[in-house]
Amino acid sequence: MTRTIDLGAIARVSGSADAAWRLVCLPHAGGSAGAYARLGAGLADPPHIVALQYPGHETRVAEEPLTSYPEFVAAFTGVLGQVTADDTPTVLLGHSFGASLAAALSALIPVDLLVLSGRPAPGRRRGGRLPADDDREAWRAWLRRLGGTPEVLLADEPFLTVAIRALRGDLTAAAEFDRPGPAADAERGPLRAGGLLTVAGRDDPVAGPAAVAEWMPLLAAGAIDHGTLVLDGGHFALFDHPELLLSRVRTAVGA
Repeated sequence: MTRTIDLGAIARVSGSADAAWRLVCLPHAGGSAGAYARLGAGLADPPHIVALQYPGHETRVAEEPLTSYPEFVAAFTGVLGQVTADDTPTVLLGHSFGASLAAALSALIPVDLLVLSGRPAPGRRRGGRLPADDDREAWRAWLRRLGGTPEVLLADEPFLTVAIRALRGDLTAAAEFDRPGPAADAERGPLRAGGLLTVAGRDDPVAGPAAVAEWMPLLAAGAIDHGTLVLDGGHFALFDHPELLLSRVRTAVGA
């Protein structure tokens, strides 16, 4: 069964609510819940997949994007608590910027497994200045470097306007994780989950296997280190290998 519900930040739900385990997904900067729409497609026994939607993105494009860590925490802590209120084993997966947000939220909402994908551990990131909003060619080059955005969309001016607006908000908030303050303190843990699995694309120019593996020392005492799943591809490799990803996650959560 596949259904779409509207509970504020919850944009997409797939699989049965009676599934053996639940996967809650946080998108990358500029990304949307739609990125996870096909994650469980075609699987004989998929998990209950819940994808959260940031303001200013996709189905919430009419809303102002969030621009700070406290805004993201206020927007998603409550809804994440609602989603995980029962006894179903829950996995919290964040990709890229979503990984930092997932790491920080895991200190507030306990989950059985934390999956951090495509994001270097704190201390392993290279800072950089974002292009000016009106420098559209620079934004196109920035998006091309990461991959994942079709050329037909990069050539679409209305799409690019919406994408830049959303990216600017997300990346402004993401920068807070790299300077002293509440965001950095929360992300640096200890990560309070039953276990941690990291995911990396073998050719990711931003967060390769070695960079994501360094999240492991931030685990709370007693949590299980499930290692790093290395997938063929670049920054968005996890979306190219959904069966491999879900198989490894299912094993780690014990469902």
